[in-house]
Amino acid sequence: ALKVASGFEETGIEISDVVEKENVTFRFSLIDKTTKEILPDVTNTLVYEGGKEGEIIDIKRLEVPPTVVLLLDSSGSMKGQMTATLDAAKAFIEGLPENTKIKVVDFDTEPKLLDGETKEAVLISLKKIKVGGATTLYDAILLGTTLLEEEERPTLVVFTDGQDANLNDTARGSNASYEALISELQTVNIPIYTIGFGESHDVNTLSTIAEMSEGKYYAASDSEVLTQVFHAINSKLANTYDLTYKRPKDPVRSDMPYVSIVVDTSGSMGEYSEDFGERIINVQNLLHKFIIGLPKNTQVQITEFNDETDIVQTITTDKHLLLKGVSALIAGGGTDIEGSVE
Repeated sequence: ALKVASGFEETGIEISDVVEKENVTFRFSLIDKTTKEILPDVTNTLVYEGGKEGEIIDIKRLEVPPTVVLLLDSSGSMKGQMTATLDAAKAFIEGLPENTKIKVVDFDTEPKLLDGETKEAVLISLKKIKVGGATTLYDAILLGTTLLEEEERPTLVVFTDGQDANLNDTARGSNASYEALISELQTVNIPIYTIGFGESHDVNTLSTIAEMSEGKYYAASDSEVLTQVFHAINSKLANTYDLTYKRPKDPVRSDMPYVSIVVDTSGSMGEYSEDFGERIINVQNLLHKFIIGLPKNTQVQITEFNDETDIVQTITTDKHLLLKGVSALIAGGGTDIEGSVE
C-alpha cells in the first residue's frame, strides 16, 4: 500500500508480469516526470540480473489502448467534497491515452453506469452525478469487473471515502457480501487501483483488493493529493512497455524470492468438525492470506499430493493465478508424502 500526503509523487520504474523461461519477459511503466519523456529502446536501456548484464532482445510500447472503468463514490458522506473530486476525475479522464475506452460507474445506494464510452462523452455524463445515499462498494466493484470482461487491456479504478454500508451504517449496503466479492475477484484477471479518500475509508478491503489483483492501493488525504494519485495511475497507463532479454550465461543467484507451496489434499483433508470446519477450506483460507501478503514479484509454485503428486500452478509471480490454483484444491485419495518431497 502506498499512503500519500501533500507533495506526493511516484518516481522511477514499476515492473510487473515477469515471465521467466529461457528468456525473461516483463512489463514496465515509467511513472515520474523525469522518465515519462524517455522512449526506451535497446540502445538506451540496460538490464541486470544478479549483478550481471542481460542481452536485451526487444523493447516495445504496449500499443493496445486500455479499457478503463472508473467507479466514483457519490454517497452522502461525499457532501462538500464532490466538486473537487469530479474536477480530479475530469483531469484523469482527459489525460488518458488516445483511443482509451472509458466507462464511469456512479455508486451510492446502487451502482449506475453513466452514458458514454469515449472521453468526450463521459466528461458530459459526469455532470449528472449528485451526492446522496448509501455506499454499495462491493456491488460497484462487481459491476466494474463485469464491464471489463473480454477486454484485452482492462483497468479498474475505484474511488471511495467510506466503507460498504447502508444509510444508517448498521449493515452493508451491497447485495453482495465481502466474501462473495473476494471469491469473484479470484476468477478475473483485472488490475484494480483503489483510492481511499479521507480518514474513514475501508483500508483493509481496498488494500486487499489491490494486492490480490496486482493493482495498487492509494490513501489520499485531500483533493490535492487525489489529483496527484489520478495522475500517477494515468502515467502507468500511458507509459508502459514490454521487454524481453536473454539471461546472463554465467549462473547467478536470483535476487527474487522463491516459495514452493506443497499441500496435502488427501481424503482426510475433507474431514469436518464443528469447532474448525472443513480442513481443506481452512488451508485454502490461510494460503489466500499468505499469498496476498507476499512481496510483489515473489516467485511461487503450488504442488498438491494425495495418491499422486501434481503441480497445480507452475512458477509464477501472478497472484491472480496462484489464488485460482489454491481455490481449485480438492480433498480426496491417499497420502504420498515421499513423492511430494521428491
